[in-house]
Amino acid sequence: PFGYASAGFRHTDRLVYPLAYPDPADEFCGYILANHEPVQALVAAACWDASLLVSLETGQLVPSKGASVRLYRARIGGAWADYLETLFTHGKGRWNYQVPAEPAGRALLRDLCRAYLRFENHYFARYRSYLLGELANVGANPGRTALDMLDLGNPDLDWVRLAQGMGVEAARADSCERLADLMAQSFTRKGPFLIELVI
Repeated sequence: PFGYASAGFRHTDRLVYPLAYPDPADEFCGYILANHEPVQALVAAACWDASLLVSLETGQLVPSKGASVRLYRARIGGAWADYLETLFTHGKGRWNYQVPAEPAGRALLRDLCRAYLRFENHYFARYRSYLLGELANVGANPGRTALDMLDLGNPDLDWVRLAQGMGVEAARADSCERLADLMAQSFTRKGPFLIELVI
């Protein structure tokens, strides 16, 4: 979610909590990207947030976007479960990751984008609380220096080279097609295979 929240939607390497809309003047608040599947990033980011919340609350790993929606409803519930289900069902299912042409669909997508900021901040508040708790557990004073140590974008890490340096096969995917190819390759390996997905 950090990647979508920072580089994908906000084009920055540093996030400030609480988050603001990436582009408040945009029809979709800056959450719809200009590519061949413009709604996909919003759906993926929301499902990542949901997956991590499920993991934080239950310790259960979530294997897919669809599973994140189902497990969020089953394990956490509440109003955000309805939001996630609507976003996933429409964004992936009905709209096939495209911006709908009909006015009612566009209005629903606008509403989902406006609501996503609240869900993003809900996620970041919970994650921030978790991280601050972890700092407190080890006796760290969560000042600027301690918080900077949790900044995943400073410095930029080359995850592929880090993995290879530990003897783990790794590759970088910068498209859905490349990701699919690498996933297929990884299934044929006996050991771990790290895939860095560049957004």
